[in-house]
Amino acid sequence: MTLFNRILCKKRSKKSFRQKYPPTLRKFALTLNFYSLAAYKYVRKILHSALPHPRVLGKWYENSTVSPGFTTQAFDMLRKKNELTKKRMICTLVVDEMALRHQSKWTGKKTEGVVDFGGTTDSKVIATEAYVFLLVALNENWKLPVGYFFVKGISGETRAHLITSCLQKCFESGVDIVAVTFDACQANFSAANIMGCHLKDPNNLKTTFKHPNCDREVAVLFDPCHMLKLVRNTFESKRIIFNELEKEIKWHLLVNLHNLQKNQGLNFANKLSERHINFRNEIMKVKLATQLLSKSVAKALELCEQLLVSSRFNDTAATVEFIEIFNNLFDIFNSRSFEIFGFKKPICSQNATEIIQFLDKAKQYILSLKIYSKTKRVVKRRIIFTISKKRLVDCKCKSGFVGFLICIESLKHLYKSLVVNHSLLRYIATEID
Repeated sequence: MTLFNRILCKKRSKKSFRQKYPPTLRKFALTLNFYSLAAYKYVRKILHSALPHPRVLGKWYENSTVSPGFTTQAFDMLRKKNELTKKRMICTLVVDEMALRHQSKWTGKKTEGVVDFGGTTDSKVIATEAYVFLLVALNENWKLPVGYFFVKGISGETRAHLITSCLQKCFESGVDIVAVTFDACQANFSAANIMGCHLKDPNNLKTTFKHPNCDREVAVLFDPCHMLKLVRNTFESKRIIFNELEKEIKWHLLVNLHNLQKNQGLNFANKLSERHINFRNEIMKVKLATQLLSKSVAKALELCEQLLVSSRFNDTAATVEFIEIFNNLFDIFNSRSFEIFGFKKPICSQNATEIIQFLDKAKQYILSLKIYSKTKRVVKRRIIFTISKKRLVDCKCKSGFVGFLICIESLKHLYKSLVVNHSLLRYIATEID
């Protein structure tokens, strides 16, 4: 009735109609907009703009003040959704740091911009990052931030405590967390080990830990975008990597391909450019790594070896194999649409055998990679350097490669647990963005 009275008053008004929206109408508009923006725009058009403009709804959302800590409103909404649907939600918890401007501000009640783990804080240390928690639904189509904390460096033990607390709150709100995703900083490796994983030995990885509220195993995943950038960085810095057959995987082949395309003024159906070779000023851009370690670049190297009689493109097979394996790995861990074919298709009963066989092959391939390692020892006041080959997963630059090994084990666990054993999902799409 309130809505129709507003439509009638708006038609009768000769001047611009200005009147506050009653609470019932505000609730209806916010709920409809939450479920479907397209439906909201259509209903607003049919009702002669009696409902507020979407920009007004945005201002209403801004009125909710959320302090550092876990967001009460988010968990309340999850609890209500669980009560309405009578179905537990299956989600992945994404945890990451976001850089902050280094400044503090007095609001009249407290100082903002300092280290704050929720509630009152007497800290005077200016925060440099926001430690953010985001839920990504697997059996529905939504994402929801559920908390953040202002920090200046955070230990693995503190990370493990906060993640455990978030898992408990989600479980009480009707959400089952089946995986935790974060980047490959050493503190995250430490946090995963504290929670129950075993990530120190690449040959015997345990990539799951027990949920604090139930018997379910929670898998650990490392962001594949970050992993691919780390692999690219290691490849560029080491210049030469050896595969299982002691064949050289050579960075200079990519440099030669770029120089050839630059001199000829055309590209062999790839996007390789100066930015991809000299990427250090844009080291955070994912597309530069994905376009460098791509199938099109691998095919271009094969073409150059076959058609050009030049020593610059001799023995490209090992480099081509390296690029193709990591290109396919990234496709598997960045799948989204069920309509796509090949490795970009989410893992399901139709392609599970093929994907798992490739994952096992990629695992053995990564474990066999080697690089030159320099060791230093002192003999009778003389410093002697020894150069030998060492497994890449045992070196300091191993993070990207070990991260992919962890993702491989976790994906196989999730498919077996969610699709095969319990039939909770038809397929697993791995894209989180």
